[in-house]
Amino acid sequence: MADNVKNTNTKAQEEKAEIVQPVEVEWGDTTFTLDFTRDTAAQLQANGFDMDKIATEMLIQPLLMFTFAFKAHHPNAKRKIIQEIWETFDGDDKSDITKALIELYSQTITSTWNGKGEGEGKKAKWRVRG
Repeated sequence: MADNVKNTNTKAQEEKAEIVQPVEVEWGDTTFTLDFTRDTAAQLQANGFDMDKIATEMLIQPLLMFTFAFKAHHPNAKRKIIQEIWETFDGDDKSDITKALIELYSQTITSTWNGKGEGEGKKAKWRVRG
């Protein structure tokens, strides 16, 4: 009987299943949630972040990304505390958390670029005049 069951998952449901979850960092009694929004991703870019330079600017780009990942949920986190947390990570931790943040950042950029999609509210139409 299971062979006759039709897959009713929509494309949106399948995409939601692939959503990358925020990163949590514990520091003393505090748990920080690291994530990106459209605004924090734009701020990150405006402050010189370039994903293509992560491997060549290992002292700048990963820390910059880590710092801006706090802004979505902890906009008032002090830079000194963020720096102290970063400095406690060893090389493998820095590499792993940077990979996780790249996934979050990429997800934010992709969802921003793709917009709301079809069938979700009012959609603008455009054309080239001629």
